[in-house]
Amino acid sequence: MGEVSIHSIDWRNLHAQVGICIWRSEDRRHGYGRAGAEWIITWATDHLGLRRLEAWILEDNIASLELFGKLGFVREGTLRKRYLCNGQYMDVHVMAHIVNK
Repeated sequence: MGEVSIHSIDWRNLHAQVGICIWRSEDRRHGYGRAGAEWIITWATDHLGLRRLEAWILEDNIASLELFGKLGFVREGTLRKRYLCNGQYMDVHVMAHIVNK
C-alpha cells in the first residue's frame, strides 16, 4: 500500500527527513498517508529524540504539501529545479517541524 520513512538522520544536531508514499492512486485520500505521517513523527520525536523533522516535497504534490501543513510543518524554502522527474527538473519545497519539548 505504501511506506513511511525517516532518513538522513543527523545525530549530532538531532534532525532528519521524513517521507510518505502511497503507491496506488486508488489508495490515496483515505487517511493512510496521514496515519503513517503521524506515526513516523511521533516515533522520530518520542523514540529517537529528534528535535527537527524535514519533509522535501515536489512542487506538484499538493496533497503532501497540504498534509504536512496540517501536521504542523512550516514551509521554509524552495530548492529550485532540484529533482529530475519525467524529463523535467522540478522545484522541491522544504517543510519543517520543530519539536518544542
